[in-house]
Amino acid sequence: MKQSFCLLCISLLIIALFSCNNNSKHIEKNNDSPKRDVNIILEKVEVFTKFANQAAQDNILNSYEISQLNDFSQELGMLEKVLVEKYSDDKKGKEDFDFYIEYHYDKIESTYNELYSALDKLSDCKNADKLELYDH
Repeated sequence: MKQSFCLLCISLLIIALFSCNNNSKHIEKNNDSPKRDVNIILEKVEVFTKFANQAAQDNILNSYEISQLNDFSQELGMLEKVLVEKYSDDKKGKEDFDFYIEYHYDKIESTYNELYSALDKLSDCKNADKLELYDH
């Protein structure tokens, strides 16, 4: 379970570093800037992290928490697909996206480290085996 969580996070970070609210419909094909796209990713990861930390506090995941965590995971997966598609034919947008990630690397790294810590806590919870994470 811990490995699946980490793979999810690492793949999102790799996509963010090398390829390119609450859901991916905020990212439209030609309207949003790469800076905004990165901020949407970070915002989503921060919400996921906060919820994961709250869910792990009692070391037991209830059905509501499992459902919400699964939903967050699916949304991150959809967001990844949207960003890959958005920047696949947009060289300038991809360059801007990569620049913004490099410029704010410390904040991005800190955000993902907090997520990894929360996911470690989740993997030790009772019922963690019922989580159905988005598989990349």
